[in-house]
Amino acid sequence: MASRTKAARTTATRAGKAAAGARENPYVQRFIEDPELRDNVRTAVEHARQAYKRMSNGKGPAKAVM
Repeated sequence: MASRTKAARTTATRAGKAAAGARENPYVQRFIEDPELRDNVRTAVEHARQAYKRMSNGKGPAKAVM
């Protein structure tokens, strides 16, 4: 097996710390444990995508707003 570079080890360490921090976050915990909240967030994201598509209508964001 090839040895990992220092950058790869650093990235893995940072990712591990971020994951551990996320598990301790009360907002993340609620999102994980509450199926109704997940459904509401999923619905909100879908509606936001649809609204963006309607607004942009094939144009770039700056042109769509103007």
